[in-house]
Amino acid sequence: MNEPEECHGGCEHSALEHYSRAFISSLPGEPYTLLRPIPVKIEQVEQDDFLARFEEANIGMSGETAQEALQNLLIDVLDAFELFCKEETNLGPEPTCQLRVLRRYIQLGYGEASRAPPKKGATVQKLLIVSEMT
Repeated sequence: MNEPEECHGGCEHSALEHYSRAFISSLPGEPYTLLRPIPVKIEQVEQDDFLARFEEANIGMSGETAQEALQNLLIDVLDAFELFCKEETNLGPEPTCQLRVLRRYIQLGYGEASRAPPKKGATVQKLLIVSEMT
């Protein structure tokens, strides 16, 4: 195991990053279709603080548990996709790039059907199928 390295500010951190990789392999349903699993990097930042990131799209969300961070990330990814699709002609360079990435993973089904936000708590297991990578 690597010894902690000292930062210039006097803090210590491990030379190895501690994170896990997962995939979002299902979506809450219509109007979205998942074209391929969304790769997610999950880090425990502090005791009750987890960060889930879809790095390719530059989107990340936190939560008190890894599962909550994943749920929050999924909600944010779908909200961003929906907003960017509606405002495509008015997007700046970064959102345009994010939309291009999101379209490689998500497809809007028929029409612009409205989406009820996923419920928090116990229903998250029904919204996400997460596969851990070793």
